[in-house]
Amino acid sequence: MNGDSRVLRNVFWLGCATGGSLITSLIYGLLAARHLGPADFGRFSLIVGIGALMSNLAQGAGSSVLTILAAQRFRSAGALMLPGILSQALVGTTCLALSVPLVLILGGDSALFAPCVIYCMGSVSVLIYSAPIAIFRGLNVMHWSIAQPIAGLLTVLGVWVVVERGATLSDIVAASALSQVAVLFVVLIFSVRIVPSASRWRIPRVVISEILPRTMGLSGVTVFQAFHWKLGIVMVQLLGGSYALGIYAAGAKPIENLRTIPLVFLLSIFPSVSQMVAEDPKSLQRATVAVTRIVLVFVLPTVGALLALSPTLIKLLYGSAFANASAVFSLSLLAVVPATMHLIFIMPLVANHEIKKLSLLYSAAILLETAIDLAFYSKFGLPAAVAGSIAAALVTAILADGLAFPGASVLRDRRIVKLLAAEAVSLTIPFTGILENHRGLLCVVTFLAFLVAACILKSFTFHELRNWRSVRWSGAPSADLLAVVDVEP
Repeated sequence: MNGDSRVLRNVFWLGCATGGSLITSLIYGLLAARHLGPADFGRFSLIVGIGALMSNLAQGAGSSVLTILAAQRFRSAGALMLPGILSQALVGTTCLALSVPLVLILGGDSALFAPCVIYCMGSVSVLIYSAPIAIFRGLNVMHWSIAQPIAGLLTVLGVWVVVERGATLSDIVAASALSQVAVLFVVLIFSVRIVPSASRWRIPRVVISEILPRTMGLSGVTVFQAFHWKLGIVMVQLLGGSYALGIYAAGAKPIENLRTIPLVFLLSIFPSVSQMVAEDPKSLQRATVAVTRIVLVFVLPTVGALLALSPTLIKLLYGSAFANASAVFSLSLLAVVPATMHLIFIMPLVANHEIKKLSLLYSAAILLETAIDLAFYSKFGLPAAVAGSIAAALVTAILADGLAFPGASVLRDRRIVKLLAAEAVSLTIPFTGILENHRGLLCVVTFLAFLVAACILKSFTFHELRNWRSVRWSGAPSADLLAVVDVEP
């Protein structure tokens, strides 16, 4: 199989895994929100958010390192199995155990203990079965990545059943944990037969000595990056309580899912970016501009259309009890564009293992968002929290651009500026308040306004969409990017 076919096949399976996870995660949250109401959904979001944060801290760059080592040690990849599983299990249990007192302190309710412990059990299961799946990726057995969306589908079915019977918060969390445990057993059983090694259950010292040093660097970045994504949940809970967090989470959750959609495309080109960093750095900036323009031409009109439809979408998804979440959703959409651009700009930094620069980038975003929340939440409420997340997204995009391309900023490229100007023109239409009672028509007008402005400014031609085919594919593992891009289960 040639390089193009292999990469396209891998992109297909990663796309199925990512898309399936996004859909099942969204449905899971919708079922929980509609049944629990804003206050209990806030408690649910606190448990899930803190649990996801600690899971990311526990996993660190472990999965990425296992993928890379499996690809390099193809014939003896089975020797990674037991060290990988044990490291994920031990570190995961330790980190997730810390999430229990953290949730109790933030939530101020001892009744959260039981659901939090149950959620931790499910999260540890995810961490354990992510080890063999990471090894499979290194062996180019990508279809095992669909284990996560299968677990998500089981979760949705389980939650639907318990909700029909009048579920409590603990019941909903237990449905998710049981599905993850079930998938864990299936993955472990079949991985014994697939991984090519008779020594799969041994712990070679040389393997451990390779896993730990390679993991530590990107794990440090993951700590900052994971806390950056979950900071809003922590600050809203501290400053506003469970009800405010429920409204905030309802508006922000679709945004979390939306920001990961470009990830599949970015994963597919990351091997080429890695090669350019090493072999042709002079062309890297030009290639990044082309990639950014291609991504933006899809993301920008999507943001405008969703902004026009935001009240209708929130009511349709969550019901009238979450009507206030439409404002959170509308404002949060403004963070999608800089957050997406930041994912593009960090690729050269990740490929070149610029650990200090990545840590600086996320530290600055965390400090800025925290300062905005502390300074303005008491006066403006949830809009201040959303403003903090927007400012943090802008900082990550600007700093990533400056650190990756100090001599030739991508954001200053006139073609990128013209695209952003076209988006600014189209976004003024929903914010003017016209056509509020005709959201479908407003969506169409906003979308067309972007296309007209883009054509007038000559910011893009559809002929340029073919440029992605000129990217030189390689079989190199793309897992480094996964180490610093959060795809929440």
